[in-house]
Formats: sequence, structure tokens, C-alpha cells
Amino acid sequence: MPLDPTTGENAAPGSESIIIQAENVMLQAAQQAKNEERDPSSMLRVLALLASPVLDPKDPAQPPIPLDLHQEWHVLAHEVRQSNAPILLARLQPPTLQALRSALSPRAGMQELFPHILHFSGHAWGEGLLLEDDLGQVHPASTGEILDALNGLPQPLDLVVLNGCESAADARSVAQALLDGGRARAVVGHERPVLDSEAVAFAGRLYAELTGGFPLKDAVDQARRKVTTHEVMLLGDDRLRFEMPNRGEPVIDRRRAAGSLPAQIGPFLGRGSDLVQISKILSHPPAVVVLFGPPGIGKTSLILQAALRNQWRFPGGVAYACGPRSGSGTAAEMLRDLAGGLGLAPPAGREEEVLRLHTASHPTLMLLDNLESLPQEEMEQLSDSLRHLGGESAALLALRPSSRILEDLPLAKTISLHHGLAGAEAERYALYLARQKGIPLNGADARLIACSVDGHPLLIEKIVAQARRGDLVDLLEDVKKRQGDFAAQIGRVYKWCQDRLDGAGRDAWASLPLFPAGAAPETLLKAAAGKGGPRALRDAALADFDPEGQAWRWHATVAEYASSHCPIPPEERQKRLLALAPAWTLWLERLSGGEKSISRIEDQHLNLDLMVQASAGGCQECRPFLEALEEKLPPPDRTLILRELISRLRQARLEGLEPGEEKGRARRLNDLGIALSALGRREEALVPAQEAVDILRQLAQSNPAALLPDLAMSLNNLGASLSTLGRREEALASAQEAVEIRRQLAQSNPAAFLPDLAMSLNSLGVFLSALGRREEALAPAQEATEILRKLARSNPAAFLPDLATSLNNLGAPLSDLGRREEALASTQEATEILRKLARSNPSAFLPDLATSLNNLGASLSDLGRREEALASAQEAVDIRRQLARSNPFAFLPDLATSLNNLGVFLSDLGRREEALASAQEATEILRKLAQSSPAAFLPDLATSLNNLGNCLSALGRREEALASAQEATEILRKLAQSSPAAFLPDLATSLNNLGNRFSALGRREEALVPAQEAVDIRRQLAQSNPAAFLPDLAMSLNNLGNRFSALGRREEALVPAQEAVDIRRQLAQSNPAAFLPDLAMSLNNLGNRFSALGRREEALAFAQEAVDIYRQLAQSNPAAFLPGLATSLNNLGLFLSDLDQREEALAFAQEAVDIYRQLAQSNPAAFLPGLATSLGAFGSVWSSLEQHEKAAGIFAEGLQHIAPFYSQHPDAFAPLAGFLQDSYLQSCREADIKPDEKLLIMRKK
Repeated sequence: MPLDPTTGENAAPGSESIIIQAENVMLQAAQQAKNEERDPSSMLRVLALLASPVLDPKDPAQPPIPLDLHQEWHVLAHEVRQSNAPILLARLQPPTLQALRSALSPRAGMQELFPHILHFSGHAWGEGLLLEDDLGQVHPASTGEILDALNGLPQPLDLVVLNGCESAADARSVAQALLDGGRARAVVGHERPVLDSEAVAFAGRLYAELTGGFPLKDAVDQARRKVTTHEVMLLGDDRLRFEMPNRGEPVIDRRRAAGSLPAQIGPFLGRGSDLVQISKILSHPPAVVVLFGPPGIGKTSLILQAALRNQWRFPGGVAYACGPRSGSGTAAEMLRDLAGGLGLAPPAGREEEVLRLHTASHPTLMLLDNLESLPQEEMEQLSDSLRHLGGESAALLALRPSSRILEDLPLAKTISLHHGLAGAEAERYALYLARQKGIPLNGADARLIACSVDGHPLLIEKIVAQARRGDLVDLLEDVKKRQGDFAAQIGRVYKWCQDRLDGAGRDAWASLPLFPAGAAPETLLKAAAGKGGPRALRDAALADFDPEGQAWRWHATVAEYASSHCPIPPEERQKRLLALAPAWTLWLERLSGGEKSISRIEDQHLNLDLMVQASAGGCQECRPFLEALEEKLPPPDRTLILRELISRLRQARLEGLEPGEEKGRARRLNDLGIALSALGRREEALVPAQEAVDILRQLAQSNPAALLPDLAMSLNNLGASLSTLGRREEALASAQEAVEIRRQLAQSNPAAFLPDLAMSLNSLGVFLSALGRREEALAPAQEATEILRKLARSNPAAFLPDLATSLNNLGAPLSDLGRREEALASTQEATEILRKLARSNPSAFLPDLATSLNNLGASLSDLGRREEALASAQEAVDIRRQLARSNPFAFLPDLATSLNNLGVFLSDLGRREEALASAQEATEILRKLAQSSPAAFLPDLATSLNNLGNCLSALGRREEALASAQEATEILRKLAQSSPAAFLPDLATSLNNLGNRFSALGRREEALVPAQEAVDIRRQLAQSNPAAFLPDLAMSLNNLGNRFSALGRREEALVPAQEAVDIRRQLAQSNPAAFLPDLAMSLNNLGNRFSALGRREEALAFAQEAVDIYRQLAQSNPAAFLPGLATSLNNLGLFLSDLDQREEALAFAQEAVDIYRQLAQSNPAAFLPGLATSLGAFGSVWSSLEQHEKAAGIFAEGLQHIAPFYSQHPDAFAPLAGFLQDSYLQSCREADIKPDEKLLIMRKK
């Protein structure tokens, strides 16, 4: 049922979203400034509120005078940008009184980014401002309402600029009220009506003058020259100054919902009631709006305008997809376009699933246009997809005929758009079009045109273009006869246009179906129809030139008329497409490169896709076009919209090779493999990579000098493909062969081939490390670094980036071998190099700097330098967040990696809530990526889920932690079934975590099963590759021993604990630096197992050995190993106490307390729980000596330390708090002293 737009019903569900977004508006703008390396605190901060309500609910028949807010914001931003002054310009949306109140609230002011200036553009009257409600309706905000809304400001606004007519007319005006009410120190306004263009130009000049430090009066005097109709009013402190400590370029708010919503072109006139009706539906999601009506009635413009006005409701993004202008479309294609617009990347056939999951968890608005192009079965499929729309998401659908399939959707609300613009709006539209085209048109003629076509926008546009014709009256009479039949009217207008076009115009019109994008560059349109064709189409109002996109664009009905009246036979169509290849080649060659060129190619990608299809099959005359396109396309992993085009193009280039071009075929196969790999299609990518190697191996036999370099490159690519599939031995073999070839080449020509040798050596080191061959991995990493260091000395510009990469690679095997200081030095040098490079070329080197910072954080963490590790991880997150905003598909995976690292380091510092937030964000990102590309991102999602589970467990949220561990295990089990070599190691890790999560919940029998499975997997892996997997097997054996012990199966618990010690003792003998810490941990566990069996002397021996190892390690690196030493001292003290050696036990327990006390002074969040644990052990020893009063004091101190942790996270700290409290109460009873009630943090049931 259509809704009544005039009921005045409020949309309460939007209120919370308004408050949240408004309170953060300046913070988000400030973050943008920081991303551009600007300091927002030293900029002139301007908050702009632009209001243009579309409907007055008290008088729906009389719409407010429209304002072109898109143009006004564009002009204001342009004026500010031209000022070259340090101005931070932010825009508040929606323009409601509630949003204004929230944006200027004390909470917003606490961000220390309170705006200096509030800028208002819109309608005003003598006693108030015309704002909007959250549906876009008129809200006449009186001076009293405005003062109430701004009550309690953290500070008065320095300046309010009111760009509204009569906003400073007299003593009752809002300008005077703001001043008198103490809401602003100064106000600038207008006493009379003012032209929009002059008001905006005035404001832009004013802000630029103010940043120069001029007094407000002088700045106003300079800026008021922009206003020609009256004197601008200045009220309040005219001596006000803004001292900007630094000059610099402005920062303009670029915030908009993520997605693919096309930019608005020109003003939107009329349709106020329809816009309010749609807003009302969207304010109560989930919702589906089905908009149907005849061609050219304005459906597309309406849904785009509705989306622009309501995008603030949908932080998950706004995506647009349009059915093809010619031919039939498919639901999968449209869903894929929507997913792509949202930054998702669904594999074929999973578009619906990906969107359903995204929209369920992220409020999203989807626009589906031109749905009449879908056959009935495709419409049914689309309907089935929309039937599952949930959460806070919505969809806007536009099509010509009504569709029962869509109207029957449970969430659907239908709007019939068969009416044209209302009289005054239609006349205003005709006059606007005439002004734009320089056509003289008076009000009477505008009314005549509007009435003749019943306000049909497309007909008004086409007829206004004919207004100069002497037979205009005849045309209007002809059209008027067909009133009520819009299709017939459009057809009649086009017939008139066709009859009066010259030959060039008719040829141009007939060629439009060759461009399915509905747009074409001018050179292409001229090539298709002659030089005069585009101008003839413009003169007939059939096409317009878009200067921003540098392309001609036309309405779908224009191309449809051409297709039906001037059809092109298939053979002729193919011939004409091929004839356009030279023009496309020229257009591509003229693109200058950079983001703008990529944007132009994206705009034309449907046309280019058609050209690639036409050029397939070995079309030799099209080779220059394919080559030019290939040259201009970005790498496949740095684009979303174009990646499928890249894959098809590379396939076409492969097919276009002449027989015998084997070397070229190998190169094309390599390119195709890389494109497929970027799509996550690993198995498919391996096929061309292997074929390329086979071809080049055969060719190199007869001509090694020419082809060995190419063979080595292909072997590197093959190794990478094999590695991603877990085929590590084969990957290693490819890398070794590549190294051998390049070493041989470098011996005869070092200048040419040493850089390539270094690259292959780095790959070899990585593959050796993956196989656990750590000593062997170090040698190629060192050799690669030495080569690149020498090259960088003679040519730093060329080789410093590669040296940094090699230094990062070198850090990994050094760390694996326990040479942590050397690893740190390597990663520090890499980071310093990349930081310098990123300063001079951020777009090229910021991604690598973030990677290096991640590595640096890990190296610092290994050395116990936790605060420094956190700083590096935070910087990496900040960089990757900035990169992901501009290119989410390329950098969101890296951001997730950095967030996971950040979470680990936060957790190490005891900042558990912050750690959880990072882990949750990483998991959300990877879940989204895995939905669209499971092959590429499910492994990373599983890793992130395991991290998330650890963070949840640390906070005592054990059920949630278990759910994360279970999901991770399920994912990895499926992956391991299809690719065991790649994923069995990760499955074993996840099973270990799952066992720990079950154990934390007391589900001990269930905990044993995954622990045993993890051991079985790792034993199997260690048999085939002991170097790589014996360390992991030892860790799983430790866990298995713990699980047996928890079940009281003490003899069985001893066996895996003993085996773990044996393995780690063997590893530590060959590499003590790497494996002594793990041996000490296993010795502690083994001591606990012997103690549980009453074999205390043996338990004591192992505890003593663990203490000795940790003491040795802590001497060289106290930050990393003092916590482990303290834990071992606790165990040793308890075992001595069990053996009645209590005096010795006291000494060790005291030492443990002293260590934790020292650690807790520098980092209480991380180490106070450990101190409380040590105090518990210390108190227990005193209690065994029957020194109960002494013990009670120690337990009391432990309770004081653990109390704040228990109050925040009772589930996580209940066991320790319970032990301390029970021990305290027992000691008090034994000492006959009264317990301190304040210390009893756990209440008895």
C-alpha cells in the first residue's frame, strides 16, 4: 500500500543515529586532517549546516523554494580550497536541530575540537531559520528553539555566519538572539534577501581572511565586496581574531557513506512529497521501496536524491546497480555490482549470500535501477534475494512497469510515479534548463511547455531544447494530443528530433547502442558518427557533455529509440566495434595516468568490456587497443571494479598470440596466473603458472642466454602459487631452481641480474622457514641483504626499497633462531629506510612502512619492550586505516592483520577491553572479506577468530570465547579437508585453543578431545618434517597433559608432559637461544604433573631447573623473562613448602613477590594480577609456618590488588579472588582477628 506522506509522523528510530553521527562530526573531520598530515587543533574549524527542506507538512501543495545544496556545498568547498588557508570545513548531516544540538554538545566539546565557526546556508525569516526534520520536511526553528538547542554549550561559538535571507533583519532576528543569549561572540548575517552564489562567495572569502589573523571587522569588509545587493550585517565583537600558528592547505570534509552512489549532477526540483514518503519508509528498516513509472518520469533521479538525503541512516554503505540499457540483465550481475560497490568481492554464484550477510550486520541501502531489463526468472531470483533483507538495511528499486513479483515482497512498499512535476515545479524546471543551455524562454512559454506534457521531466528537457524552432507550437500540439501516454509522447518528440537532424546527427544517434555504458568519450562518439555528431545530439537535447567525466551521456530512452528504429545487424555491429579500436587506443594513450585515469576507465568499463569481447579470438588489428588498455589498467590487486576486466583482457591477450609465439605465451600465462591469484582462485592460478614454467624450460634448453631470466621469474611465480596451496616442498624446489639460475646469470652479468638474485634468495629463505629449516633460511636472507646493501650504496633511489624488504625478511629467521637483538636491529633499519621513503612518496611507500612497523612491533615484543611494541603496532594500524579508506579492497586485509597484532600487544599490557575491540574489528573486516572471497580470506578469518576467543576469555566471557574457537576450528577443518598440506598446522593450533576454551568452562571431557586431535595432527606432521613441527608438537603435548590432569588422570598427564620436555630439551641443545624459554615452561608443567602424583622430590628438581633457566635468560633480557622467572619461583616455593623446607620456600616466594612488585610499578594493568597470585603463594608458605597473622596481611594485600580487576571482570578473576578471600578468612580465624569487611570482594551465596 502506498503511504500518505502528509501525516507528519516522526521517525524516532533515526534519532539515536543522528546523535551518534553528529557528536562525532568534528572528530571524523579532524581524523581526515590528521590522515593528510595536518594538525586540526591549529586550523580554523568551520561546521557547515546546509538546509533545504522539500515539503511543508502544513501546506504540501506549496513546496518551499528549492536550493541546490550540492552546488552550494561544492562552491563553498571550492572557495575554501582556493583560499589555500588552514581551514577545516566539516558538514553536518542531516540538517536538523537535534543534529546541531548534538554536534555542539558538551560531549562533543570534550574532544577539544569544538568548531570556531558555525556556518548556516538555507532559508531564514525575521525570527528564525528554516531547518529540516529527519524526513526532509520543513522545520521552522524559531529563535527560542535555537537558543534552547544551544543551551549548555561548553563554550560560546566564536562566530556564526548566517547565509540566509533576513537572518539579521532586526532586533528579533536569530542573529541578535544568538548574540544576546551568549551563544556566540559575533554573528554575521543578512538584513535582506541575498543571492545564493554571492552569499557562498562571501563566506569563503571571509574564512580565508580570518586565517590571516585579521580582525573580524577587516575580514568582513574585505569579503562583503562579494555581495552586490546590500550591506552585510556584523554584530558583536568586531575585533575578534583567529591566530593560526601554522599556514597550510585547507581540509574539506569528504565523508560520505561507503559505496557506489553516483554523484549528483545539477539541482533536484520538485517531488517533495515523494522524497518524504521514501524517507519515512527508510526510517523504519528493513524496507524495500518499489518505484515504478514510465520512462523519463524521473525514477532514477528520485531514488538517487532519496539516497543522498538518507545516506546518513546507512553507515554500512549505499550501493547503486543499474540493469543494462540494451539486452537483458541477470540478478547475479546486479548483485555483484552492489557487492562491488560496497567493497565486497563475491565469487560467482555467491553474490546473494555475501550481500545477505553484509546487510544483516551493517545498515546498508541498495539501489537497483532499470529492473525492467531483467527477464521474469531473473526478477524472481532478485525477489528471493530481497526477501531475506534484514537488520537495519533497505533497498530502493526502480522499473518501468509494475511488478507483482516485487510488490508481493513482505517488506515492499510501492510508489507509483506516473505523475509529472507539479505546475510551478515543472515551470521552474523548464526555466532552469533554458538558462543552462542559453535558450531564451519566458515564463509563459515555460508554462505552455510544462502544461503540454503534464510536467514530464524528460519531455520538458527535450522540448526546451527545441524552443528556438518556429514550429514549436505545432510540436506541442502534436505532443498534447497524446497526453496520458508518456511512451507515445516521448516517441513523438524523438520522431520530431530525428526528422530534423542532419546526417551527422542521425549517424551519431544510430551509433549509441555501440556504447552500453550510456556514455562515451567525445573522440569515440566522433569516430562512430563523424565530427558533427555529438554537437547535433546536444543541440537536439539527446545527449549532454559531462565536463567532470569528460564524456557524452544520454538517457536510456535515447539509445532504446535508436535500437528499435535503426537496428544494427550482428555482423555490422561487430564490424563497427572493430572500427572503433583505433579511437579507443588513442583515448587510452592520452590518459595521463593516476587515480583520475583509472576513474575514467572505470566509467567506461562496460564499453571496454564489449570491445575486449569483440577483439577476442586473435583479432590482429585490435592488438594496439588491447596493449593500450593493458598498459593503463592498474595491478589486479589494486582495483575492484576492473579486476574481472583485467582477467578477461589477459585471457584475450593470450588467445591473440600467433602460433609459435611461445615466449610471449609464457609471459601471458604468468600475467593470467597473477590475475587469477588476485581473485583468490588459487587452483586456477597454478595452471597457467605451471604451463609458463614448462614452456620456458623447454625454450631455455635451446637458447639459455635469452630465456633463463624469464624461466627464473616464472619459477618464482610458480613457487608463490604452490606455497599458497600449502605445497611447501614443491614451492621450495621452484625457489631453489630460480636461485641457481639467477646466481649463474649474476656471475656473468652482476649489474643486470644481482637484483633478481636477491629477490629469489628472499623467496628461498621464506620457503625454507615455512618448512622449519631455520638455519638454512637465514643464509639466503643474509645473502640477499648483503647484495641489496651494496646495490643501495651505489644507487639508493633504485634499491633502498628492496633493501628494506630484505631486512624485514632477515628479521624473521633471526627471530626464529632466538637472535632477538639482531632481529630487532634488522627490522629497525628497515623501518627507518621506509619512513624516509614514505615522507617523500607516501602513496608508494606507506603500505611497506606499515608492514615494517608490524614486524618491528613483533621484534620489540619478543624482547619484552611492550610499550614500544604497542606504539609500532598502533602506527601500523593508523597507516593502514588511512590506506583502506581510499582503497578498501587493497588494504582492508592488511588493516585486519595490524589490528590483530595491536590486540595482542594491548593484551600483553593488560589493556584487555581495548585488545578485545581491536580483535573484534579485525574479525568483522575479515568476515566481510571472507564472505565475498572465501578462498582468499577464510584462513585469515580463522586466525582472527582464535585471537578474538583469547581476548574474550581474558575478560571471562567464556561462552563467547568458545563460540569463536569453535567457528575457527570448523573453518580450518573444512579447509584442511580440501588442502591438508596448507591447513592442517593451523587446524592443530585452533584445536589447542578449542580445548582451552572447553576447559575454562569446566567441560573437561570435551576439552580432552580437541587436545588429543591436535597432538595426533602435529605428530603426523612432525614425522614428515620434524624441523618445522616438533616445536608445535611439544606445545600440544603440554596442553594435552593439562587436560588429562584436569580430569584427575594424573599418570596419563605425566606422559605427554615428559615427552614435551624431551622434545624441547633436544631442540634447546641445538638452538638454546630459540628454545630454552619453551623448555623452562615445559619443565614447570612437568613439575606440576609430578607434584600431583606426590612425587615431590622429582617435582622440585624440574622446578629448580626451570628457575635456573629463567634466571639465566632474565639476566640478559629482564623485560622479556622476569615474568617467567617469577612464575617459576612461585612453583619452586610451593614445592619446597610441600617438602617442609619452608624457610627456603619463603625466600623464593619473597623473590617472586619482589619481581612482580617491580613489574607492576611500571605496568599495573599487566602485572598486578601476577603480583596477587605471588602474594597468594607467599601467604600460603607463611600459613604453613603457622604465622597466620602474617599470612592474613599478605592475603589482604593480594585482595586489594585483585579487587579492581574482579569488579570489572568477575568471571575472569573469580578463581584467584576466591582463593585469596578464602585464605584470608581462614588465616583470620586461625589468628583470631576480625576480617576487614571491605576486603571481602566476593559475596557468599
